[in-house]
Amino acid sequence: MSPSETKISAKCERGFSLVELLVVIGIITLLIAILLPAMTKARAAANSVACQSNLRQIANAAFMRAAEHRGFVQVAGWMNDLFVPLTPESIGDAGEARYLYYDDAGVRRPAPLQAALAPYLGKPMRTDSRDHLEQDLAADSPVKRIFTCPSQTNIEPGIMIAGGIPFWVGPTFVGSYAYNEGFLGYNYPTERRLRGNLNKVKRSSETVFLGDGLPRLETDLLFIAWFPGDSGVCTLAESYDETNGGLRSEFDLHRHNKRMNVVFLDGHTETLTINSQDLRRGLLLGE
Repeated sequence: MSPSETKISAKCERGFSLVELLVVIGIITLLIAILLPAMTKARAAANSVACQSNLRQIANAAFMRAAEHRGFVQVAGWMNDLFVPLTPESIGDAGEARYLYYDDAGVRRPAPLQAALAPYLGKPMRTDSRDHLEQDLAADSPVKRIFTCPSQTNIEPGIMIAGGIPFWVGPTFVGSYAYNEGFLGYNYPTERRLRGNLNKVKRSSETVFLGDGLPRLETDLLFIAWFPGDSGVCTLAESYDETNGGLRSEFDLHRHNKRMNVVFLDGHTETLTINSQDLRRGLLLGE
């Protein structure tokens, strides 16, 4: 055998056999199988932390706005019993000192919560026309990103405000968080809502402001809100209990593995376990 043939034979002998390659591939596959759940959990935990950060930023923006507007956060929800056009005068704000409005075909209308908080989140929105407001609400901006939970996909648009005679519906917003209509709503005289007045909140550390939520699919209007009952008071647990008229479609069971992040009206956030006693800690107060 020539020297060159000897070298080629030696090189071939040093290669991996098929069995060895399969063993290596098996080990790599096993490691991936072991590490993947841990990586998935770590990613979910990071998304949950980012979600809570979003909620805190929204609450801080609401508090800053309230400090400059006589203690009022933007009104929202179904404006029941307003048997007049929904205008600043009909909701007791003729001077437009409490809430943000926009021009809707020549009529002044209350803007969605996101638009009112936009200047405090780094992106003011145009209020000279409904078209401009809707364009700004739909555009990629700090407001839209902060109102989007990183764990949520296929987000449906929800209605923030509607009502009045003739009936009117405000612009929709694609967001991840449902609001407490007991706090932001205007209903009167049969239902006690706080109309966004922080000064009237009695137990801010127990009153939910916003939290992970979905539009109410059982209603014609896809409000992204929790509705208190006629007494003006309910808990998130009651909202989840369908035997008492609750709507489970408002709860995203998959976003955080049967958990939901909420921010309270004192600014602190919590992660509550859905369908457990934890939900009873999140009171929705309307009086």
